[in-house]
Amino acid sequence: MTMVEEKPAYLVGEVDFRKTTQLRPYETDTFSHRVQYLIDPDGSSDENLSRAREASLEAKSWVYDVLGIDTELSDSGIPMEIMQRAFPDAVVETAAPTQPEASASSVAAEPPYDPTVLRKPRAQMNDIEKAQAAANTQWAKDRYDAFPHEFYDNRNDKPKPSSPDFKHKSSGVAFWID
Repeated sequence: MTMVEEKPAYLVGEVDFRKTTQLRPYETDTFSHRVQYLIDPDGSSDENLSRAREASLEAKSWVYDVLGIDTELSDSGIPMEIMQRAFPDAVVETAAPTQPEASASSVAAEPPYDPTVLRKPRAQMNDIEKAQAAANTQWAKDRYDAFPHEFYDNRNDKPKPSSPDFKHKSSGVAFWID
């Protein structure tokens, strides 16, 4: 007796739209919405792509609505921020893709150690904490090389000379140029 393997009628796909916004200097927050859609294994790729696109537009519209961002549909039906239309030469940064691309950097998105625990003068740190702080600093330098837009550049506008040259926008890990 041979068993016939049954294919599922539909598979489930998922899209995730994220938008990071700056709330105050050095403070950002990311808003996201995930939408699932059905993939028909026997359907055409155009039908499945259309479902994925509809789910993506739903997720993007939801995030914009939560943030109170005024949008209008482009000629191709994509919600665009009104600001982008008012300033066509402006560069709008989008969130990093959830799936790493082949050309994406291998630098982790978050520092290796919790930076909030390590926010004290070096003189008050034990050897382990100093090593963890050094690892976070190296992470920040590597991350800056790959994604400089994720950092505040304070070199020309330091509140005091001892302030760091660069500070990561979301984690707060800072470093000075050697």
